[in-house]
Amino acid sequence: MKNKHVVILGIIVIFLVAALIVKKTAFAPQDILSYGDLYAFFPDTTTTADVTDIVLFDGATPDKTIELKREGQAWRIVTSQNAAADMGLVAGLLGHLEKMKGEPRADDPKLHTDFQVDDASAVHIIVKDKDGKEIANVLAGKGDWKSSFVRPADSDVVYAVEDNLRGRAGYVGTALDPAKWLDKVALRLPEEHIDTITLTTPKGTVTFTKEKQTDTPKDHATPTPPAAASWSVQGGTWIPDPKQAAQELARNLLAVRITNILSPEDAAKLDFSKAEYTITTTGKTAKTITALPQKEENKEITQAYLRIDGDPLVYVMPQSEFNSLFLQEQPAQTPPKDAPQLMMPMNLQGQ
Repeated sequence: MKNKHVVILGIIVIFLVAALIVKKTAFAPQDILSYGDLYAFFPDTTTTADVTDIVLFDGATPDKTIELKREGQAWRIVTSQNAAADMGLVAGLLGHLEKMKGEPRADDPKLHTDFQVDDASAVHIIVKDKDGKEIANVLAGKGDWKSSFVRPADSDVVYAVEDNLRGRAGYVGTALDPAKWLDKVALRLPEEHIDTITLTTPKGTVTFTKEKQTDTPKDHATPTPPAAASWSVQGGTWIPDPKQAAQELARNLLAVRITNILSPEDAAKLDFSKAEYTITTTGKTAKTITALPQKEENKEITQAYLRIDGDPLVYVMPQSEFNSLFLQEQPAQTPPKDAPQLMMPMNLQGQ
């Protein structure tokens, strides 16, 4: 009799567990893309390759637009002195728009402000083809890191979509940031394009010359990575290890990193003819980089303005990148005045 009750109890438990699993499976929230009959924001007959123009603006400040145009395989920020755009960010925005699907959530215009997809609150994203025809015109509203609300410009329907479209459009904090679209590498100079590097600083001038490597028989069955270039040094007595410095400098020239560009008005106020920091390369690619460090009252460099010959822009380079590129000593990190002090163990005090 006792065993019979145990069997019945076991059957009941199994039934309850099965019912719970069925309930969770049936009512589990789905990803937006798993729903059927979703709205597509990109025409089926169009691909990202057809897009040649992107216009972005915040509805609160419609006169402050960001416009990007395709130039061959590259993209330029027309509204930022035709500076090179970050190709990864452009591809990310267009690729997301092309695949974006929306689930309808509301169609009452009175609710647009709640979703921040009204004309004044939304971030407007307009993409066009080479003939100026609109491919997509979307208003990006509020959201979080994984989803957001959007509305087609010609419709009252609000859709929920995956990903944060505002963030992809360069919305940082409370406004669109043009600097986010900027290619943060102002110059890419491969080592194989360089024969010599001449560095000038207030301490003097040093020239690094790449030594020619002797050809050795190659075993084609066992590929080996190319050996690091050797450099001869002329000058630079203040540099502790000149040959290591040459290799570091060549690595830094592979990607000269910046954070922003100066406006034409601010750039016109600078006199680069008085610059004490220059780097000149010869070889397949000959370049001259000129830098004007900016200092605070304590004479510590905070950032530098950079000009590269053949490039009309003046770039802003952070202190750490300037120190690295021009082989300057990195400033020692001092803790803030209000930083907590570490207590010395009792058994070490007085030793």
